[in-house]
Amino acid sequence: MPVLAQPSVLLDVAPLVATWRNTNAESRGVAVYEIERSGDGSVIVNGAPAAVFALETGDRVAQAFSARLRINDTVAELQANIKGGVLVVASFHTSADGSGYFHREFYYRSAR
Repeated sequence: MPVLAQPSVLLDVAPLVATWRNTNAESRGVAVYEIERSGDGSVIVNGAPAAVFALETGDRVAQAFSARLRINDTVAELQANIKGGVLVVASFHTSADGSGYFHREFYYRSAR
């Protein structure tokens, strides 16, 4: 996995840092995302480093991230953002045999 570049301007990651629970109790996808601060001003998503992004040029608040996670026998490329207080996660899954699928789910901020 490539090393993530250090941002030239550190963003406030507080809006992302939380326990996020899937709004669909019946989902077969990821039930919970634990997002924590990393030591370099970015975040860790379920144990994986993530790059953070502001929603607009010039903003100083991170409200989006991208990350790569291994989930069972697949690699999931995540792209997520906060919209109306909900974490929207788009995931692109690729399995060892090269097959893949797209998935989008919604998460609410939960008390830790």
